[in-house]
Amino acid sequence: MGAPENEYDSEAEMTTDRVGEAERGSSNRRVSKDQVISIVASVWKEMFDLSDEELIQRHGTVESIAARITQ
Repeated sequence: MGAPENEYDSEAEMTTDRVGEAERGSSNRRVSKDQVISIVASVWKEMFDLSDEELIQRHGTVESIAARITQ
């Protein structure tokens, strides 16, 4: 069993769009890891209806995802 392959596609697309917006708004067309952490956290909070405490508990995962995006 398990989750469908496309289960998180909408969250991934939203994150990609927001990172792209941030890049377009940046003078050097790059965003920092901290900016991406903020973007991923805001998407997760919105899409999964997470409380601040729940988001804090997931910070390590959010940071790991941001690191992969900014590599």
